[in-house]
Amino acid sequence: MTYFDEKEASAESVSEVAPAIVGKFESDNDKLSSLLNELEKKLIHMEEVLTRIDTAGYGKCQECDGDVEVEILKADPLAQRCSLHRSHN
Repeated sequence: MTYFDEKEASAESVSEVAPAIVGKFESDNDKLSSLLNELEKKLIHMEEVLTRIDTAGYGKCQECDGDVEVEILKADPLAQRCSLHRSHN
């Protein structure tokens, strides 16, 4: 096999494998984008909670302004609704 035959065979192999590699890359990129969006939402939510702590609104239901039960806050420190309103959303 000559040098050019090897290069041609190598190019054919790459063209056969490239779509699978690109597909994997796109899939991984979609997963990372989704994860990034989820983390951005959590960060925004955490910033809102910190603001509520600063303004003495932490632990208050955003629907009725009543207290969010301690058990709910222990399970989810970022909870924004009491047990009555939590089940509605």
